[in-house]
Amino acid sequence: MKDVSDSKDNGYIPTVFVFNPLPYRDPGEKFMKTIRDTTFVLMSQLGCPYGKTGRTVLSLITTEAVRKQTPHIELGSLAETFRKLDLAPRGGPRGTIKPVTDQFHRLANTHVDLSRKVSGSRYRGVQEVHFSFADTLSLYWNTKDSLDNMPTLFENYLQLSVQCYDYITAHAVPILLGPYFAIQSPREQDLYAWLARRLWNLETEQLVAWQALYEQFGPLDVHNRPKFRKEVAAYLLDIRANIYPAARVEVIADGLVLRPSPPLVEPNSRDPSAGYLP
Repeated sequence: MKDVSDSKDNGYIPTVFVFNPLPYRDPGEKFMKTIRDTTFVLMSQLGCPYGKTGRTVLSLITTEAVRKQTPHIELGSLAETFRKLDLAPRGGPRGTIKPVTDQFHRLANTHVDLSRKVSGSRYRGVQEVHFSFADTLSLYWNTKDSLDNMPTLFENYLQLSVQCYDYITAHAVPILLGPYFAIQSPREQDLYAWLARRLWNLETEQLVAWQALYEQFGPLDVHNRPKFRKEVAAYLLDIRANIYPAARVEVIADGLVLRPSPPLVEPNSRDPSAGYLP
């Protein structure tokens, strides 16, 4: 497999969102999901981030933070932001400008709570992660002219909170950003990031049951489960064919069989922005 550890196409997704994906549809101001011993909660007065656009914006911000090792994320002009997202800026009710800026607003105002109960034969406990995503967001664009044509006093940036920055730069999963942006289905985006993380450093064959996949990636409606299985199989076929051919994963009646595979992105100890974080 091609060594892409130094590629400018490398990107990152926070681990918490790999195992607890953003919602697929607009959940309003609160999104909560409990899977066995883990409860994941998002809250935002502007509405929680969701869908393909929410994931794309999240990955861009995380990538900038990890690459540049700073909580101050300079966005440049909105045209520059769209170029980084590999999107064409279009106005109007069916355009791209409104949904992208909306997801930036939602994400900047989001608070994250993750709680996991820990139990054993001799002990009990809880592990928790709590952070607000950003302290400041500044986002301007010219609605009458080119998106690049803005006075210099308007600086577009996002300032991550200290807790958010510390978490995402210590716990992130590397992906190839171009293919991630190109995927149209948010569920396929989630499977791609999850597969990259699960196969990294996998030492023995593992079976992931369909029930666990239903719980993590939904939908949970029992009537949609046959369709869900077909979608997962099709998404994995696309990922292996076009993005991660070295992934050793097999769809069987009981779920997915994961086998030790070369990593999607080769770790590089010389470059702190390339490689796998816990």
